[in-house]
Amino acid sequence: MNNLDIILADEPTASLDSDRGKQVVEMLSREVKSKNKGVIIITHDERMLDLRARILHKEDGKIIEK
Repeated sequence: MNNLDIILADEPTASLDSDRGKQVVEMLSREVKSKNKGVIIITHDERMLDLRARILHKEDGKIIEK
């Protein structure tokens, strides 16, 4: 991951089954916590919502927090 302060992950769970997708998100979470980083995940995969800290949605061209 090249030791960046912020990790941008665009659809990191695309085409993965539930177990593998969860492993990917958990790996990102461990990296964030252990190395004091930030991560932004862009996804349509609602199975990953329970693993997040904050959720933002884009509706009608506006970003809203739910």
